Amino acid sequence: MLVVGGLKGFAKAALFVGLAASWYVLKGMIIFMAFFLAEYVLVGSPKNWKALAFPLILRVSFILLIIPILNRVIPTTGFQPLLVLEHAHFPEFLLPVAGLVLAMGTLVVADFVGYLAHRLEHAIPFLWRFHSVHHAIEDLNAINSNTHPVDSIVERLGLIAFGTLIGFKADTIVILVAFQILHDRLNHTSAPINLGKLNIILTDNRTHHLHHSILPEHHDKNFAAIFTFWDRVFGTYVHPHPTKLPITGLSDKLPPSTLSQFFFGTLKDRNVEDSAGKSSKVSNVDIVAE
Repeated sequence: MLVVGGLKGFAKAALFVGLAASWYVLKGMIIFMAFFLAEYVLVGSPKNWKALAFPLILRVSFILLIIPILNRVIPTTGFQPLLVLEHAHFPEFLLPVAGLVLAMGTLVVADFVGYLAHRLEHAIPFLWRFHSVHHAIEDLNAINSNTHPVDSIVERLGLIAFGTLIGFKADTIVILVAFQILHDRLNHTSAPINLGKLNIILTDNRTHHLHHSILPEHHDKNFAAIFTFWDRVFGTYVHPHPTKLPITGLSDKLPPSTLSQFFFGTLKDRNVEDSAGKSSKVSNVDIVAE
């Protein structure tokens, strides 16, 4: 009876942990699945359903393991900055829109930090080794768009460096995070959903897919994640096609297909794969050129 009772208790605990983990993953996947549904309806079913298994495994590992570890080891909150910007710093007539102004100011500065971090990830070979696993993705979409943990570390360190100088109240940060999560999915979706003429100011999937374009003339362009004016200021902006998305990927590397390739940045060369009888050449394809 004791053994049965013990097994029942263990089974109940395992069931509770499993349900809790499933709910946690489901919450983290809501926005991803919403954009995936839009892609399914507006673009069609994925070219290869089996190929979605790998990015889904990566996404779940990020939600359950990697992001919690990064939040614990490299938190971006909890320290006292030199200056905290809040409603009290605004004149009375601006108080009704103070929250919006603070949120926009945070986005502008955070995007500048992200722009610089992104350029470093392309310029420094060690960082590019890991960032390249994101750029090697050929069928870029809402699900298949995982970035490497090293990218997250670089961006977090940049935000911490900025956060030691200027800080914002929690309500401003909530608005910032909510917008960034939604906008990041817009940048990576393959669905014909974009910001129209607003992309003069804000990036969207047309702008960001061009950053991932396989064409050499698009390399190291459109680094910014939110506002296009940082790329305009530093001469790295290329205006995208108004309706078409370019072919994405790397001309010399295959996308990661195993956890070791992804986490260690050991991508296979295309010619190596071709010599094994698995042709992956990028030629005679309809690449959108500017």
